[in-house]
Amino acid sequence: MTTLDDILDAAEAEPTETRTVKVCVNPAVAEKRAALLVKLERAKEADAKLKGDDQRLGAAEPAGSPQTDAAAAELEAFDDEVLKSLITLRFTRLDGEKWSNLTAAHPMRVDVALDRNYGYNFDAVSKTAAMLSGVRLSDDGEELLSPDQWERLFKRLSGHDFRQIIDAVWTLNEYAPSQHIDALVKGFGAA
Repeated sequence: MTTLDDILDAAEAEPTETRTVKVCVNPAVAEKRAALLVKLERAKEADAKLKGDDQRLGAAEPAGSPQTDAAAAELEAFDDEVLKSLITLRFTRLDGEKWSNLTAAHPMRVDVALDRNYGYNFDAVSKTAAMLSGVRLSDDGEELLSPDQWERLFKRLSGHDFRQIIDAVWTLNEYAPSQHIDALVKGFGAA
């Protein structure tokens, strides 16, 4: 017979679930890189027109012109700036008691349908959980961020990047656990 301690020991031996998210802290860098890509494509198109654009399969790629080579070099040199503007964050699932305490501390906004669905302030709970469970990944390993650094980071993010963080944290703490239970219940027909 399996004891509760055996079950808990096995569960504690499992790694805690995590989610990793890349965010851009400087949207201007992304815009400049997009402009450099357009510049490179235009230079390639101009080269193709000058050299008789051979569309046959297996045709050799035309050699680059000074304009194409310069655009490619400019894009490659800019990659360092791109890397400086990207931050990789890893979030770890909180224990159930911490998550429950967060949901109790952030009551739902009555005018927000998503909050009414879950019974708590979805964004505030997920943002606070991100600050409690998130680390920055770098070449040196994991770096804990201070509350001030988190606030500064959140202010620099686009809506898309902020939503990626919120969704990752919420998935770890609310959605994925509910899916595990549903799958187990369905698997044993104990619904």
